[in-house]
Amino acid sequence: MRRWETAVAVLLALCAAEPARAGDVEDCSKAEYEAEHSYDQNYVSNKIDQNMVAACERLADSGDPVGQHRLRLLYHFGWGMPIDFAEAAKWFRKSAEQGNVASQARLGHLYREGQGVPKDLCAGIHVAQPGCQSRKC
Repeated sequence: MRRWETAVAVLLALCAAEPARAGDVEDCSKAEYEAEHSYDQNYVSNKIDQNMVAACERLADSGDPVGQHRLRLLYHFGWGMPIDFAEAAKWFRKSAEQGNVASQARLGHLYREGQGVPKDLCAGIHVAQPGCQSRKC
């Protein structure tokens, strides 16, 4: 492959993910709000529309730790999409690595339960420890 072909391929790969847009924070927040303020899971799934999911995905892809945490909630509980613990763990990890305390604690829980990751009590404690030491979990 010639040098310019490689450069074009890299640019196309970088541009493939849609950047976060104005209003994504609000739309993604609405998804979390709907999920947290309802006891009826069928109601939640019907209230979270694909615009909210897409907003959370764009924020998460842009590296926003709160967007990553919220997207994880959607995958973990199946709000607006099918439940996918492996995908939830992936976004928890990204958010936790950026210091999101809630994600650190929840990722530890996934390891302890073996949801989306291999069951590993030691890894669960290790991952959750920074969040628990700050007393925010």
